[in-house]
Formats: sequence, C-alpha cells, structure tokens
Amino acid sequence: MSWLKNKGLVEASFWTDILTKMISPRLDLIQGEIQKRDLTIDVEQSYAMLLVSVYLSEIDERWNESTFRYAFSNLSSEIILRSLNYDRVVSYQKNNMLYVSVILDENDVSQAQLEERSRHLTQLMNQYLKCIATGYISEPKPITELAQVKADLERLDESNIMFRGKVHRQHTSFKNGEREKFDLDIQLYTSLFVEREKAQIVNRLKKDLEQLAHKNQLDAEMLHSIREDFLQVVYAILAKKNVQAHQLFRDSLAQQLFQKSENSIFDFMKWAHLITERTIETIKETLRSEGIVDKAKRYIHDNYDKDLNREDVAASVFLTPDYLAKVFKQESGLTMKEYLNQYRIEAAKRMLIESRMSIGQVAIETGYDTISYFSTVFKKLAGETPNAYRAKYSSLRS
Repeated sequence: MSWLKNKGLVEASFWTDILTKMISPRLDLIQGEIQKRDLTIDVEQSYAMLLVSVYLSEIDERWNESTFRYAFSNLSSEIILRSLNYDRVVSYQKNNMLYVSVILDENDVSQAQLEERSRHLTQLMNQYLKCIATGYISEPKPITELAQVKADLERLDESNIMFRGKVHRQHTSFKNGEREKFDLDIQLYTSLFVEREKAQIVNRLKKDLEQLAHKNQLDAEMLHSIREDFLQVVYAILAKKNVQAHQLFRDSLAQQLFQKSENSIFDFMKWAHLITERTIETIKETLRSEGIVDKAKRYIHDNYDKDLNREDVAASVFLTPDYLAKVFKQESGLTMKEYLNQYRIEAAKRMLIESRMSIGQVAIETGYDTISYFSTVFKKLAGETPNAYRAKYSSLRS
C-alpha cells in the first residue's frame, strides 16, 4: 500500500513538472523522465485537461487555505476521475486565483461526459465549499502541449468576467469582435457626487456595466479601467472637501470589497455602493462643521492620555489636518493643541485632588512625557504648580 501511495506521489510530481515546464516539452526528455521515475505513462496518446478556478478572495473565511485546497483537490478527483486518486490532480496558486488542473487520458471519458462531470463539480463547490468555481475544458492534446494548454486556459479564465460559475470549452470567446472604446463619463459622475445623488450614481454605473456586458465587451481589463476612473472621480471630490480618502476606506470591509470588485459585476456594484455611500455621507458631514468638531473633541476626550497630535485627530474624522485645524478654531475659538492641553489639565486637577498618585504619575496619565513640561502647562492654565494646587485642596478638605 505504501508503495502505491509513493508511486502516486511520484506521478503527481511528474504531471506538476510537465505543466510548469520543469520538464522541457520535448518528447525524448519526457520519455526519459517517465523511465527515470519508473512510471507507466503512454506518451503516444493525447490527454484532455480540466482547469477549475476559484478566486482566493471568495474562499469562505471559515476555511484556512491549506484545508480548502485539500478539499478542492479531493472533490475534483472524486467527481472528475471517479476516485480519490491524486496522481492526475495538480493544485496551484497564481496571482489572486487558486487553480486545480485535472488530466485525463483521451479514451477515459468523452468531452460530453467531462462537461457533465465538470458542471456537477462546480455545483458541489458552490453547495459544500461555498465558493464560485469556473471550469475550462481542453480538447485532447499530446503530452508535449499540455503546459501550453494550461497557459491558454489560464488566459481564458483571466478574460472571463461575466460567466463565472460555469463550464467552458477551450475555444470559447468572451468577446464579440474588436472591443469598443469606453470611457466613464467623469464629468457626469462628478456632477452627481456634487449633487449627492447616491441612487443615480449607482444606477448609472450599473447601467453602464450591463450595457457593456450585453454587448460582450466587458472583460477584466475594461472592468479594471472603469474602477480606476470611478476612483478618480471619488478621490477628486474628497480632495476638494479636504477628506483623506485613504483613511475613509482603510477598514477591513472596504478593503475586502475592493479586492473582490473585479471578480464580477455583482462584486463591483457591492464595492461601488459602499464607496458612493461613504463618500456622500462624508461630504454631508463636512458641510456640518459642528458635527465634525464635536467628533474631533470626542476623539480627544477618548485619547488625551496618549501621544496625540493634530494628524491623529484629523484622521479620526477623515479630514486633512489643515482643514480640521481651521474649522476647529472657527468653531471652538481654540486650536486643537490648546483644547487638548485644557482637557488634560482639567483631568490632572481631578487626579491631584482625588488620588494619591505622584506628580510624575499624573503627568504620564494625562499624556505628558516629562514632569517639567506638564508643570509648565499646568501652571500656565491653572495659575499655580501641581504641588501647590494639590496642597491647597488638601488643606481645604482637612
């Protein structure tokens, strides 16, 4: 049994080397490797290949990647080869894709049977592994051409935006003739953002994508270009409002949707809806300066004991430091530094009266690095030193 298992690993390694061109695609070299590895592989016959792809970002977070790859390979072998035999199953990762390649003898299964099994596999991947798997079937080819077949199927997969979750033949075309030129109407989308027309932005974007899809003109390159143009509009709008876009969209949800946005129209629209919603709501808040200043103050209250600067406060409300400083001064009559020091000293007063902490401990607890600087600021705002303040209130209590 161990001999059979080892032989299976040797054959699996052989096919991996064939597909990655670690073995040069020359018949004499391939025959030499077969003999060297003591394998019984017929180089005279042709082989069909099924390539199945899954976006890494689509893998359910309950799976870790190695376990998912095992389950993916296991299911592919069982459904396509009708056995748990990994000799002909090659699993690998490329860019943002996880692939499983299954190699079949020309006479093992007809193209119609392979297509039927492949459809069954994609259905089970969706049902049990909770992901969208897309299959590509090659015509039978000589063993010397299998590496090129794999590369051709990968390119086909890269161009497939609209027809994920299905099974396709090797010579399927996802384009009809030459691709038409399409540029996002930046002026229109800019106007819609300025007018804060969320529904119109999302509906127009969806309409643009669906029209391109209907004409079979939407591929990975075009979807990427549309996403970049849309981001250009959003970033320009936010820059005019002094909003820091990288802060606004740095959370895990925004990042996750961004990574998936080029997978399909559905994923693109989920991402675009989030971007539109946040952009317009943030613009609305910038027009309500009271709300911004209140949020900035709350952030200071929650973090006054840390090493805080105006860049930190501005980031908390997604604004540039200069713009927030201007609005904060207009609204409160104080600079952010002045407000922070006032809040820290009020907190220090309470600590001096209500606790037995040393002056040094109070300085640290209120965000000051040194006792000398703390004492300087305290005396400036309270009119006396921390020791004098504590002594005065201690005598009043006694």
